[in-house]
Amino acid sequence: MKKIILRLPALIIMGISWYLSSGTLETVQLPSVSDKLIHLVCFAGLGFFWTWWFKKEYWLQSPLKQILYVTLIVAAYGLVDEIHQYFVPGRYASALDWLADVAGGFLGGIAGFVGALILKKIGIKSSDSLPS
Repeated sequence: MKKIILRLPALIIMGISWYLSSGTLETVQLPSVSDKLIHLVCFAGLGFFWTWWFKKEYWLQSPLKQILYVTLIVAAYGLVDEIHQYFVPGRYASALDWLADVAGGFLGGIAGFVGALILKKIGIKSSDSLPS
């Protein structure tokens, strides 16, 4: 049950992202900042929470490989979401949005790993699913 709960944030972010990208730009109220920044931050959060899907042993053995996996998962989702937006009236697919998604996923993967290292250093135990 604990592993399911730890995996929910990534799925919730994906669901919210999908819902928001299903609306037209007129119906979705976005903050007045660059949409690339919104993509970067949203997908960084997604990448961070995807780090919770991998066992800590994997992170300890090969953290760069795990960051790559997280980045690829987020990149794949970002690509599917951009293709999805192509078919939504009033929306369009953007390679630059997708690149912001990929960069966010990469930064989120790094943040998840660094966060786990900090928790380990100060002596807080984490779940087997967290990269500690």
